[in-house]
Amino acid sequence: MAPEYRLKWIDGSNSRECQELADLHCRLLPGSPLATLGPRFLARYYYRALPALGQVQVLASRVDGRILGFIAVTADADAFMQTALRTAPLKLAAHLGLAVLADPRRLLALREAAAISASRAEVPAGGGELLSFAVDDSVRNEQFVRSTGIRIPGELLCHAVERLQEQGVVRIRSLVDADNKSVRILYGAMGWRLESKAPRGWRRPQVEFVLDTRQLKPA
Repeated sequence: MAPEYRLKWIDGSNSRECQELADLHCRLLPGSPLATLGPRFLARYYYRALPALGQVQVLASRVDGRILGFIAVTADADAFMQTALRTAPLKLAAHLGLAVLADPRRLLALREAAAISASRAEVPAGGGELLSFAVDDSVRNEQFVRSTGIRIPGELLCHAVERLQEQGVVRIRSLVDADNKSVRILYGAMGWRLESKAPRGWRRPQVEFVLDTRQLKPA
């Protein structure tokens, strides 16, 4: 029997859904600065407050009722966090404060986030950005693809790009762990260009991919 499969854009209104995304994010991307801030911060700010403010757009992939993949994007790579901070500064401060109180070691994640933010300010990216992207192994292996015909990573990426295109975004960037071969292959196959400069500020080495949506062929 074919699995029940659907994609859904998350608006931040369902707290249980946001928590499910946060838990999956921490499991699949444990080394990311956001995951280091903990599932509470992810659920209540990244996957709830930011989508509600319209600064981050999150597409989730459900298979048999479980979220097993997600992609988060913004249409304003340079200013989405600054806009969110201006709109609700106390909310961000409260969530960060609770995260650090729960585990003071999370100050290191804040330091990394500050370094990343500083490097962004030096060279504005312009356009949109793919912020977070992960799919569980159970639904991206060859057996699942052969039995269902569903390629969740590609579908998430295509829908996210189409969403930003509809909003007038012509340039999209994405930072990827330098050793993540599967994502690098996927981006290359879908027309993304590998930039020569490595971004600064990250603890784990990153590479930057850029997509010019004007060069995409019409569907």
